[in-house]
Amino acid sequence: MKKQVKLGLTALLMTALCACGGPKNAATVNTAKANANQAQASVESQDQSNASAGQVQANIQAVDEKAYPVSLAQAVDAFKKEYPQAQLTEVSFEEENGSYVYEIKGKDSSKDYELQVHAASGEILKQGQENENNPMIQALDLSQVKTEKEAMDAALAAAKGKNLYVKSWSLEVENKRPVYEVSLVKDNQDDLDVKLDAKTLEVLDLDM
Repeated sequence: MKKQVKLGLTALLMTALCACGGPKNAATVNTAKANANQAQASVESQDQSNASAGQVQANIQAVDEKAYPVSLAQAVDAFKKEYPQAQLTEVSFEEENGSYVYEIKGKDSSKDYELQVHAASGEILKQGQENENNPMIQALDLSQVKTEKEAMDAALAAAKGKNLYVKSWSLEVENKRPVYEVSLVKDNQDDLDVKLDAKTLEVLDLDM
């Protein structure tokens, strides 16, 4: 009889232990699953961040390492077609809203003109004019200057740094001298501007 009682108590004890252990084990499993899901989400977030950083890097590299369907000459032709009376005064190339664009500016004696051209499609994105008294105009003659590719290469050589890429460039006349200003970026963080004589590619200023 005592042996049967002991066996009964043992069975009850084991049942009680299982009852106590069940929920605890379930909670442990749920916690582990939650941690795993959190870790997976963290990995996915990091992957997305790395992908975004890679896209930014690719965009930056594209300025000086890729050719675009629309050339500077074609963008300038579009400007001259819209404003044949204007004298060319400034051209630039930069990223805007995820796309690269040419911005062309010009003047005549009474107005300022501006035209923005999509570098991939040739679409005119923006244009405008405003009244302005321009008694003296410093016109830009593209036939007398080095190409934008030569200017970008010269700017990178002058900077003498690793992990540098061209962010944007512009060309205009300053004090009767055509000048390229090339904006470089390092590791997607720090800007470095290099000014060059557009005819000789002599370094005029290196703003580090």
